[in-house]
Amino acid sequence: MSRRGAVAWLQTKRVSPGVWLESRFAFDSRRKAVSAAVAVMLLGGLVSLLRGQDANWDLRNYHLYNGYAWLHDRLALDLAPAQMQSYFSPLLDVLHAGLMLGLPAPVGGFVLGVLHGAVFVPLSWVIWQVLGERPDRARLAPLLAFAGLCTAAFLSEFGNTMGDNLSAGFVIAALALAMQARRFDLVDRAAATVWCLAGAALGMAVAFKLTNALYAVALGVAVLLCGGRWRTRIVGGALLTMSACTVFVLLAGHWYFKVWETFGNPLFPQFNAIFHGPLAQPMAIADTR
Repeated sequence: MSRRGAVAWLQTKRVSPGVWLESRFAFDSRRKAVSAAVAVMLLGGLVSLLRGQDANWDLRNYHLYNGYAWLHDRLALDLAPAQMQSYFSPLLDVLHAGLMLGLPAPVGGFVLGVLHGAVFVPLSWVIWQVLGERPDRARLAPLLAFAGLCTAAFLSEFGNTMGDNLSAGFVIAALALAMQARRFDLVDRAAATVWCLAGAALGMAVAFKLTNALYAVALGVAVLLCGGRWRTRIVGGALLTMSACTVFVLLAGHWYFKVWETFGNPLFPQFNAIFHGPLAQPMAIADTR
């Protein structure tokens, strides 16, 4: 073959990046879907490393301390060294402390990035269901899910210890499972299992970060108002709520009970206008003077 002929042959075989990505990561087979998830998670680890060392204010204030304090049972020894955040549920911070104190810094940062990248999986599931029967959803679902990880808010906390990105995966998983459960006309055993799994994911999200309770309430209201048979909505909402509360109590109940037992307020020092713990002012959340 002549040189000119070889060049022409290579040009005919040249594949655009979009076609190459679609051929490997489109959701038209289980293997490609798994490949897309693994690729995004590994990319998340690399992005976390490229962003450099995490030094956010909350890490300096309480994310590292809370995990360390829980591991060493310092609740009754230290007096608010991280201000009122000293008494937040330490579940996620135990993970952060373990990564920071037990692993080399680059390894810990890479693991956090991989975990944040894993949000791609439930987000893809939500998008897959929203796209319905569109003929191009196998191509669009991974692209839109990846775009969802590239928002300013998500990237601003990527690979750090704030906890929003990590717990967001459980909130989105609860939404995806609730959407799947809504496909059942009646709440039979299969539907009940999916509703309970949705509630479990929601309970985990709230146990990890209490501010996710806003999304729990929103999802519960959405289940009741999203149309369909009233009996299906009420039973589904009840299963979602009971499962979420059960998982929350199992994961975080011991911490809030211990804080209540120690300070007379499970959310100490917040909402002390209700609980009247003796070591804080009787104020709702903060001193407004």
